[in-house]
Amino acid sequence: MSNRNILVAEDYEPFRRIICQLLQQRPEFAVTEVSDGLQAVRMARELQPDLVLLDVGLPKLNGIEAAHELRKIAPHTSVLFVSQNTSSDVIGEALRAGARGYVQKLRLHRDLLSAIEAVLRGEQFVSAELQLRDATEDCIRHELLVCLDDAVLVDGLARFIVAALNSGSAVIAVVFESHRDSLLCALRGKDVEINYVLRRGDLVLLGSFDVLARIIVNDWPDATLLSKTIGDLIGKAAKDAIGRPRRVVTCGECAPVLWEHGKVEAAIQFEHLWNEVTRKYGVDTLCVYRWTQVSRFQEYFKELCVEHTAVFHRFSATTEA
Repeated sequence: MSNRNILVAEDYEPFRRIICQLLQQRPEFAVTEVSDGLQAVRMARELQPDLVLLDVGLPKLNGIEAAHELRKIAPHTSVLFVSQNTSSDVIGEALRAGARGYVQKLRLHRDLLSAIEAVLRGEQFVSAELQLRDATEDCIRHELLVCLDDAVLVDGLARFIVAALNSGSAVIAVVFESHRDSLLCALRGKDVEINYVLRRGDLVLLGSFDVLARIIVNDWPDATLLSKTIGDLIGKAAKDAIGRPRRVVTCGECAPVLWEHGKVEAAIQFEHLWNEVTRKYGVDTLCVYRWTQVSRFQEYFKELCVEHTAVFHRFSATTEA
């Protein structure tokens, strides 16, 4: 290959830097960087690059929407997704949008250059681990949402809780004590009858420090205590007010407390143990971290991502990343 123009669209700067460093190993690649979906479309219209690398969770215009637009304005440009999202539904949607390939971010160093070569030859490339995933693995989600600030974080939690309640699920929310009042206010603003859902047990609202006090021993999460504590909470929430079984979801900020206090390895272990318990009970989870928390220990962020089925970013309370 020679004289290949590649446009990289990735909003998370550390990942974008890694991608560009890999591409710079190939002198024939001329690389242009953008940080959102709208920029990707505008730059592709101008440059008509050979290849566009897209993340799924781009701000302003998500990667799937951008891929559809690229087919219209740059029909000869190939598209390759590079994303943390491993949902088979999302991968299928990306390929239907016209992408020739899909690389899992955690396989960047192994797959990216090979994927680019394949795609530019007109072939399809999907990271092997994604091809081998059983469809049942996607049934249980443990998603990571990185938020710009407290207001965005609270809004993200409120949206998740409202959607779960509307679907008939019970919600166990574990939040910083300082976020409790603002979360309740946000839920009232979305027409949730707070007293009613709390009284019925449809929403179980707990403080992060209270829950951690039951689980952490010598600054490390105890697997037995976590399994029992979370298992008991899920078991109780799994029956409605008259004893009928129902689905349970969880969300909040337990591991983020450990992360914020510099105990990042303990936080990652907590997420790993949480995975084991919630998979056992068939429970979906949304974890919320502030950008200021994550950015303090960026060298551990990849390990944190491994413990989640998808990673998203939100930069405002009114737009989805």
